Amino acid sequence: MAVLVTAGCGSDAPPTRVAAKSGDTVKVVMTDNAFSIDELDVRVGSVITFVFDNQGAVGHEAVIGNRAAQDMHMSNGHAGMDPDSSVEVGRAQRRSLTYTFADTGVMIVGCHQPGHYEAGMKFVVRVT
Repeated sequence: MAVLVTAGCGSDAPPTRVAAKSGDTVKVVMTDNAFSIDELDVRVGSVITFVFDNQGAVGHEAVIGNRAAQDMHMSNGHAGMDPDSSVEVGRAQRRSLTYTFADTGVMIVGCHQPGHYEAGMKFVVRVT
């Protein structure tokens, strides 16, 4: 049974840290240059389904990977997006992505539309 983990957003809100376990569904609201959560804690081996809900004025994307993967994605200009670790979410759309966190460490979920990642549209996933 999946549990829906949601998190609010807002510029005046304190940082949002969410914990999820394998099988959970994590809803992430996308607004202009922000995700609704700042940090996500999961255990190694967890299978998490993200539901990305774009409530912003422009399209966004969510790319899951470590810092090196994020840097490579930025340098490739969106070429070769991996459907197992990334999803594009158009304006007023909702898309899901199921991801298995196979290794411990720090992962990042980032939006690489022009200027978004640099403006802070990313959140950390701590895998323990």
